[in-house]
Amino acid sequence: MIFYAMFPTLADAIIKHLELHHKDLYEKLQERKANPDIKKRKLDDNTPTITAAFEAWRPGGTKLESINRALSLMIAVDSQPLSMVDRTGFRYFLNTVVPNYSIRSRTSIYRTDIPALYEEYVARVKRRMNSVKYFSLTTDSWSSEDNKHSLLSLTAHWLADGKLEYRILGVLPIHGRHTADNLSAILSSCMADFIGDDALRRTHLIVRDAATVMKKTTRLCGLTSVDCFAHKIQLAVYGGIKTVLNDFDYFDDVIERVKKFIRKMRKSGNDRDDFADLQKLQEIQPRWLIKGIEIRWGSLYDMIDRFLENRSTISSFLIGRSKYPQFTSGDYVLMEKILSALKPMKQATVMLQGRQVTISVVVPTIYVLRRALVSEARRPSVLSPNRREAQACNRARTIHG
Repeated sequence: MIFYAMFPTLADAIIKHLELHHKDLYEKLQERKANPDIKKRKLDDNTPTITAAFEAWRPGGTKLESINRALSLMIAVDSQPLSMVDRTGFRYFLNTVVPNYSIRSRTSIYRTDIPALYEEYVARVKRRMNSVKYFSLTTDSWSSEDNKHSLLSLTAHWLADGKLEYRILGVLPIHGRHTADNLSAILSSCMADFIGDDALRRTHLIVRDAATVMKKTTRLCGLTSVDCFAHKIQLAVYGGIKTVLNDFDYFDDVIERVKKFIRKMRKSGNDRDDFADLQKLQEIQPRWLIKGIEIRWGSLYDMIDRFLENRSTISSFLIGRSKYPQFTSGDYVLMEKILSALKPMKQATVMLQGRQVTISVVVPTIYVLRRALVSEARRPSVLSPNRREAQACNRARTIHG
């Protein structure tokens, strides 16, 4: 007790005791005093004050502007309608996640936020293009199903540090007739905006489809152009089918019956439900039939492929449904062989659509396709026996009602 009485506080006495009798603990204590616990929270220059925290949510504040920009970016990138900001579920979600945020009106987003975002990205693309020494371009056109809207795209591609990079310079509306003069004016204007006066000098070449109007368009722009390899394959397929088939009219008839079957089913909710029930009964994955587009044989391939996947369901569905197109075993054999012949083309087309594909794949792809087609050509005729079988089945169906 006399020892502890020598110190003003009990804590001082304990520290002295540690120093005399427990030097290791005393040294640890001194080290902790020299280096305060890092877990203790301390205010620093980065910690916002209460006033600053509230200011961030006022008009022009950092938090508010950041969320406004993110909202506009989501609408633009995901192609969402502006009306989504008025939807009850979306407003409830934002109110739950960010209670302090006041949602912008669609008018403000349309007139202010999205135009500002567009100008921001235009400036970023221009800066990036100014740093690229040489590049190549690709262009393609697109029309809506009702032909009311047409667009022309322009994309730049180049190599940077051993990696392929690209920027979409424009998805440009086409007004008026699709003439070479009109299209070349659209492309030239876009190149001038994003690349500058030396666009022709820095452009290695431009890839376009094989249409005559596009050849003339690129020529009027002063650009060296080449055909799109994937588009050449698209054009070659129909000619190849006509060459392989002994009776193209029969193939065309089968395809039209498939399309008619799909169209008719799409118009009837009851038939769709019955078809789905049959798929479940036969333990077939419930995938809807696809209607092909004539100008895109790839979509015809997908249509036939999906149709054959559901062959057993279709056969069961057609029982007692005479108003639907009927299909014979010969029809299915024809579709299977066409699918087999076109499969290498389909795989090549899908591969060529990749962003990282270069011109180096063209020669190997042609070589592989030629080998696959030669092998297919050595197989028995695609059509002759099937045509006779189909005719026999059709006659039998006619006789027996």
